[in-house]
Amino acid sequence: MGHHLMAPAQLDSTISRLLDLALAEDVGGGNVTSTLTVPAARQARGRLLAKAAGVISGLDIKDEIFRRVDPAITLAALVADGDSVVAMIPSATVEAPARRLLTEVRAALNLLQRLSGAATVTARYVAA
Repeated sequence: MGHHLMAPAQLDSTISRLLDLALAEDVGGGNVTSTLTVPAARQARGRLLAKAAGVISGLDIKDEIFRRVDPAITLAALVADGDSVVAMIPSATVEAPARRLLTEVRAALNLLQRLSGAATVTARYVAA
């Protein structure tokens, strides 16, 4: 049997469902500690650092992820999808309401981490 590629609309629908599921799984009912201890108006900034050398993936869907979480969140990529990075070098900066940064943004970044991990393994197989 041949491989069947999804049409762009099906792919968009599939990605949309995956994003919803990933965010729902990681965020759940929210972060009670953040809600109780972090003032609602507090803003926070952070830098995304790779824990190890690898290939970045998922930045091309970051806008959709953060649109779902909060349009006020800004993530400025310092690298592009497919770029190789070394450990502990910033790959992006993020600014968000502090409560969001500790809950939904963390969940979205977990998704980007998983995608980058898959891209890194794929790049190693291609190189081999």
